Amino acid sequence: MIQRKTNASFLEKEAVLLKEWGDTDDIMILIPVCKSGANAIRQKLTITLDSERKEAEKIEDPIERNKALAKCHYFNTKPILIPINRLVEIYKIDVERIFKEAEKIRGYRKRKI
Repeated sequence: MIQRKTNASFLEKEAVLLKEWGDTDDIMILIPVCKSGANAIRQKLTITLDSERKEAEKIEDPIERNKALAKCHYFNTKPILIPINRLVEIYKIDVERIFKEAEKIRGYRKRKI
């Protein structure tokens, strides 16, 4: 029997936010979607980053070009790793609330022991 994963806790979300790069499973933790939905989000984000890369390559100033290219980089490996900060930026994830709630949970667990 396959167990369905419930919504991720704030501690899991915090662990994902502390990483630089994320895959489909990390998207599923941050945004409550199924695996196919997370893959669609990842594909959409990689297409966006590719279009930004094409625009960045047209910039004449080398310093500005390098800054723009660094912003639209992702690892085209198996699994494809995307930058977590871009995911947070595009989907407007409330990072402060996640860190605050995770801190409350950790504090509660320490008091309970």
